[in-house]
Amino acid sequence: MGLDTKQTGEGCYRFRFSVLVQDNEDVWIAHCLEMDIVGTGATPEAASDEVIELCEWQLEEAIKAEDVESVMNPAPPEVWARFFTIMEETSVPKKKLQRIDRVETRELVEV
Repeated sequence: MGLDTKQTGEGCYRFRFSVLVQDNEDVWIAHCLEMDIVGTGATPEAASDEVIELCEWQLEEAIKAEDVESVMNPAPPEVWARFFTIMEETSVPKKKLQRIDRVETRELVEV
């Protein structure tokens, strides 16, 4: 998985992110590697939901400011290394991978 920041139309972007979800004793951590944003939760799903929400917010603000590239700050190399090590060591069934098909941000224009 990698980052795809193609602009698909006027004001429309398509993104693909890698997220590392790990159990850290009493809390789950979800780390968006392309944006270096971390979400936490009591379950893997809760941590994933939080990191998605945080990434959406960052992207919405960056799109408003017309500076999407500013939010693309990769995680440290050791986090990426951990991600690729896990991907190589485990065989993740495709049905366990979660795809988010669409997130939209639109500007409200008062008439």
